[in-house]
Amino acid sequence: MPLNFIIGQCGSGKTAECVQRISELEKNGENAIYIVPQQFTLESERMLIEKSPGKAIMKARVLSFKRLAYVVMNERNTNKKIMSSLGRAFLIRKIVYENKDKLSFFSKVIDKQGFLDDLVNLFTEFYQYEVTPEKLLAACDGVGKDTSLGLKLMDMYIIYSKYRDSIKEGYIASEETLDMLSGGIKDSPLIRKSHIFIDGMDYFIPQEYTVIKQLMLHAKSVTVALNGNFSTLRTKKYSVYDIYFESKRTVNRLVDMAEECGCIIDDLTCLSGSIRHKEQEDFLYLQKYYFAKNAEGFDSVPENIHLIRAEDIESELDAVCRKITELLYGRGLRCNSIGIIIDKSYETAVKNKLTEYGIPVFMDNSRPITQHPLTALVLSVLDILCYGFKNIFSYAKNYFSPIDEEDAFYLENYTLKHDVGAGAWDMEEWRFGLKNGEEDVERINSAKNKLTESISEIRQKIRAGKKYGTGYIIDAIYDLLFEIGTDKKLDELISKSRDDQNAYRQHTRIWKELSDIFATMAEIFDGETDIAEFTAVLKSGLELCSISIIPPTQDHVIIGDMDRSRLPDIDTLFILGVNEGRIPPFVNEIGLFADKERSFLTENYFEMSADNLRKINMMDLAVYSLLLKSKNEVYISYASFNENGKRTLCSPVVTKILKLFPKLTEENAVYDSVPPAPVPAFRAMISGLRKNELSEQVCNSYDWFRNNKAFACKI
Repeated sequence: MPLNFIIGQCGSGKTAECVQRISELEKNGENAIYIVPQQFTLESERMLIEKSPGKAIMKARVLSFKRLAYVVMNERNTNKKIMSSLGRAFLIRKIVYENKDKLSFFSKVIDKQGFLDDLVNLFTEFYQYEVTPEKLLAACDGVGKDTSLGLKLMDMYIIYSKYRDSIKEGYIASEETLDMLSGGIKDSPLIRKSHIFIDGMDYFIPQEYTVIKQLMLHAKSVTVALNGNFSTLRTKKYSVYDIYFESKRTVNRLVDMAEECGCIIDDLTCLSGSIRHKEQEDFLYLQKYYFAKNAEGFDSVPENIHLIRAEDIESELDAVCRKITELLYGRGLRCNSIGIIIDKSYETAVKNKLTEYGIPVFMDNSRPITQHPLTALVLSVLDILCYGFKNIFSYAKNYFSPIDEEDAFYLENYTLKHDVGAGAWDMEEWRFGLKNGEEDVERINSAKNKLTESISEIRQKIRAGKKYGTGYIIDAIYDLLFEIGTDKKLDELISKSRDDQNAYRQHTRIWKELSDIFATMAEIFDGETDIAEFTAVLKSGLELCSISIIPPTQDHVIIGDMDRSRLPDIDTLFILGVNEGRIPPFVNEIGLFADKERSFLTENYFEMSADNLRKINMMDLAVYSLLLKSKNEVYISYASFNENGKRTLCSPVVTKILKLFPKLTEENAVYDSVPPAPVPAFRAMISGLRKNELSEQVCNSYDWFRNNKAFACKI
């Protein structure tokens, strides 16, 4: 079957070319499968529908590799159950603790925070790179069992082999789905009648290469779109320092696979220039020379590339919000034509600031379920069972608590004032402060008794230090939740949040998410455990779970980050926090293998994921793609001081932009005008009054707010 390539730099039209070819196939009644990264499937499907005749697709499907695996598995009626990432984490934890006496290198660190997470991630990598227990054992023998690396590999072999043996008993590991896909392609009617297009990926893991090889053999055709500025299929010499190293390496490997399979290379399409920035000279110069070592510099002031320098993050966010407001009301842009890329540490601050300015916003990420009050309630109860009443107010102030918020704070203030210790909570009545008549003792005791009585039954059922069946503990938790009416209060939360689709989604899914965690725990940990260990296992599971957020259908500014972003075809992009170590982030050695060990194992025994040098190149390419993402303008901003008041340097990205565009003037985020929104304008006025700066601007603002009902009471 034919193999085709589409090669081009960012913005050159690779995706548009794929969509156009799929649309042509759709017109001719032929099937196509468009494979993109998971986070891009929704946006890619929207784009394909928009370009298709009749604004509908009948013969084309947009899938990730993993979703394609599920489709093929359904064709084969696979009966095995796929183990969730949560079940995998629980199973690995169980195996580690059951075999801790056999471990040499890791025996003293299994209780340390992050170890199990690193182990789960490493096992995922082993599956992706087709590393078997036998390969681990062979590498261990090769390096010597007495060496540091040898001891690591032996411990890995013990845990990993037992994990794979456990998985075989009626399950498929989620990482095995691609193996199932590659094995099922030859018998898939869908694949045999489809043209395959792969876009949005510059490199593939070994599992994916195996899948692509099978697609070459059995699909009608395979087309792969890759980033690059080269026009030959085989690049004999290329360095890891080459920004397109991954793409060149990928092309060479795919060509080798095609020759092995007897597939012909039917077409190589090399795209040049930019369909996104046809007439924007500054963007075209950026596209052409961003990675050039000795570029002369753009000879005029760039019209579409802007740089904002702020004193601190607060000023930076104010400047960005002013710009967005100007774009919305001055130029008539819609919110959904504006995108923001941030470092994750900016999330809360940028969302709050945009809300202050009245700018609708959608944060493109998922919400950890540990942040939901129902999850917090369960953890607070387990904390009481483990350690007594030391932290009872986490339970008392929870939304689902049997007492209201005012009584909870009143009770907390009372205990602090009279130094009421944890041991006093079992007293029938509190009389502290009664002599002076200062306290409402009836209110105090009523609130205290409601709290203690609500958890008295579960405290009788479960005692710290004693062992119980996992199912028994879970049943006791369910009994408590129903006893204090969490089901009714959750229904109230759901009803109140119907106008906020993301909050509504979280509230409607939280009970099922928690129930799934408990069911998985009961299935994996079928023996007895004490409440402290149960709590530790539950916390480790909760940290892995999140509720994905649905992209809005309404008009919102979309906020994303470098790792996960579903930015559509936007007009203007703001890249915030372009400071050293933020964008792009530092690449640190993390995980259970050091960078040198990874390189050594890859060169001598089995392939592993990219080392730090390759990751740095990938980050540079990701930043380059972001700079060219918008159709009209890009704003790059950074702060001179971080959130802790420490001076920070600008990112190398800023230095490179200033070198490419020597006539670009940095805009200082200092403004004399009133912020164009009531809340920040009110704050600016209050700041001026406190500094005794009675300027005309402050006085005019004062007069306006004094006559405004919403703000007059705050002055």
